Formats: sequence, C-alpha cells, structure tokens
Amino acid sequence: MANEKAKHIIFYFTGTGNSLKDAKRIGDVLSADGGCGIYSMSGEPPVVTADTETVGFVYPTYFWGIPLRVKKFAETLDLSGCGKTYCYAVTTCGGTAGNALGQLNAALKIHGGKLNYGTKHKMFSNYILMYDLETDIAGITAQTDQTLLPILEDIKNRKQNRVVNHRIVNIFWSSIMRRIPDKDRNFVVSDACTSCGVCAEVCPVKNIRMENGRPDFLHRCERCVACINYCPMRAIDYGNVTQKRNRYQNPDVGVSELGWHEV
Repeated sequence: MANEKAKHIIFYFTGTGNSLKDAKRIGDVLSADGGCGIYSMSGEPPVVTADTETVGFVYPTYFWGIPLRVKKFAETLDLSGCGKTYCYAVTTCGGTAGNALGQLNAALKIHGGKLNYGTKHKMFSNYILMYDLETDIAGITAQTDQTLLPILEDIKNRKQNRVVNHRIVNIFWSSIMRRIPDKDRNFVVSDACTSCGVCAEVCPVKNIRMENGRPDFLHRCERCVACINYCPMRAIDYGNVTQKRNRYQNPDVGVSELGWHEV
C-alpha cells in the first residue's frame, strides 16, 4: 500500500479491519490528487516532509481513548517541518469516541504536529468481550459505507474543526490501559486449535507466537480481539465469556491485509 512519492499519507491501526477499510476508502478519494500511501502504525513511522500535502490517522477507539500502539506511534512521529500539511484523524468506534481524538492531537504535538480536523465514524461494534455481536454484518456495513461519505467530503475539502483534549477522560483511560497488555493471560485455547497460525498472523502488535503448535501470548496485548474473531475453528476465547458469542470480520478486508506490517 505504500507509495513513497505520494502527496498524501494515511497511517492506520486495525484489529478486525474496520479502520483499514476506512483508510483505504479515504485513500481512494485522495489518490487521484498526487497519489496516496497507506501505512500501518504497527511499524516505525516514515519521514513526513513539507511536500506532504495531507497526513491522516485512522484507528479504533479503545476504552474512550486510543490504542497504546497508536499513542506510541504518534509520539515518535516528527511533523515539525510540516506546518502547511493538513492533518486529520478518523477514529472508528461502536458508540462514543471519548477522548480518542484529543489524545492523538496531544501526542502529535510532542514533535510539532497538530490535527486540523478530527471526527469519529461509527462502525460495526465488535468488542466481543463485553457483549454478543450483531449478525447482520452486511446490512450494518452498508450503512457505515454511507455514513463515511460526508467524512470523505470533509477531508477532500480540507475541513477544519477544533479537537479538544478531555483530560478527565484520560484518567479513566489510563486506569484501564495500564492493565491491558497483561490481560491476555485470560485467553484460553481449546482442543479445536489446528495450529494454523491465523491468530499470530492477524495480531497487529505481534503479541502471539506459535509454540509447539499452540498460540503463546506475550503480554503486550491491545485487546483488539482479532485473534478471537479470526480463528477459523473458534478455538480462542476469553475465559468463559465468549464461547457462545458471534464473531466478526470486516467483509471487505482480507486476512493477509491484517497484522504486523513494517513501514
């Protein structure tokens, strides 16, 4: 997806494909104007120059904030020489976005960046650890395709808005996220596992390795639950919570597009 000579750059982070789909659709709109490079935030950030016309960030909302990986990525991205570059963010979510935009804006400011525009995009809600999932994937996906259209227009027209950092929400987010990486101790793998390795392939932070044909969790989890949703045998669950719950995969994103991608 990378295009080193592109005028437009999009950085994405995704677990089950929702944010990647939005990034690709934004890229389709911008690619006619000088090309668009799409990069995973799983890798190290490339150099963004003053010639870059737009930089976008597309990522999911986790616990009313941003994924830990997105925070780390944004804090190391140098935008100090890109004062004229239009920066925008779209955070996908099942409900509220909390402070996911404000947190990203604060992280970008460390090295001279700033969001000119930020918005949320409500998509298929898939946090299987808290609730069962809807079954009408096609219908809900069609609806979210339509709700993205005005966002595409905003980005195309370089709309600007004020992105506020809600520090009180950060307290809630921080209290949860500091415990998240180690919560993978609660994942269980049944005898239905066939050692296919799909769970390790789709994990966006390389938190899973196959040991003796079984998934081994490395305690840097983001709780994106891609491993649960993409296991073809439904062999991975969270404690005794998810066994009877539906699974979700974005129908427009393939398994080979997910996981860890070096920039």
